[in-house]
Order: sequence, then C-alpha cells, then structure tokens
Amino acid sequence: MVATFTWQKTAVETAAGSSVKFVLSGDITELSDFAQLQKALGPHNELDLAGVAHVNSTGVRDWMRFMQVVTAAKQRLVLRRCSPSFVNQLNLISRFASDAEVASVLAPYACPKCDALAERLLDLSKEVDAQVDEPLPCATCGTPMMFDDLPTTYFAFLKGR
Repeated sequence: MVATFTWQKTAVETAAGSSVKFVLSGDITELSDFAQLQKALGPHNELDLAGVAHVNSTGVRDWMRFMQVVTAAKQRLVLRRCSPSFVNQLNLISRFASDAEVASVLAPYACPKCDALAERLLDLSKEVDAQVDEPLPCATCGTPMMFDDLPTTYFAFLKGR
C-alpha cells in the first residue's frame, strides 16, 4: 500500500525573519501533487521531510520538476529533518536538492543487542562525525546503538557543499 503524499503549512519566525514551514509526509510518487505545494510557498520556506517514507523513480522526476519551478521563482527552500529515504535520493540524484539548503538529516541507528531501530537528528551546520559518534542508548535495552550505514556513503551528498 502506498502512503498518500500530504503536506501541512505552518508559519515560522526565524532569526532572519518570517518563513513558512511545510511538513511533508508519505511517499513521493507519480501521485504526488507538487503544483499546489509550490503555489503555497512564500519567498522563504522550510520543508520538514522526516515523514517522507519512500521516493520512487517518477517521484524523483516530479520532485526535480518542482525544484526547477521553485528555483526559477526564486523561492528559498531549507530542507530539514530529511528522512533516510530522502537522503538516499540526495546521494543518488545529482542536484536533487537543487539550490535548497540541506540543514539537517535523520540518521539511522541500530541496536546490536536487541535489533531495535532508531533515527537521530543531525544538524549539518555542526561537525557531522562528532554527532554520529555521540553515544545513543537504545530505548528498548539501553545498549549503545550503532550508526546503521557507512558515514562516507550516507553523507556523500555533503561533498558538493
């Protein structure tokens, strides 16, 4: 079953002034309607992508078209809490983020004792390696969890920054 793509708009005040925040969730597929989202964007926008579960190939195409329209309209985007699925696309597709700022990602962790899974929010304006290495106790058994990917692979999209 495909999770329906949805978005919700909220106002946000930042140090740089007002911004508009959008929380995206579900799967980015051929059924995702970016036209209405683009119309709702203001000059400064934040997209919370933690709820993006999957991006398929036609979803990539439609996302890239959306990003081209946003760039042409000179609308600023900051991508926050990018899900592991979204990070995967950042690494696979050149210019997937276009001119947007990728501010933070959710990093996958696994417990070596009980196999529990978790995600940790990483602020990309800070030292990434130090955040990855910081102990994360398992919520189930308390064992220190391990980063569940190769850092050089998971953060490859940062090399172009």
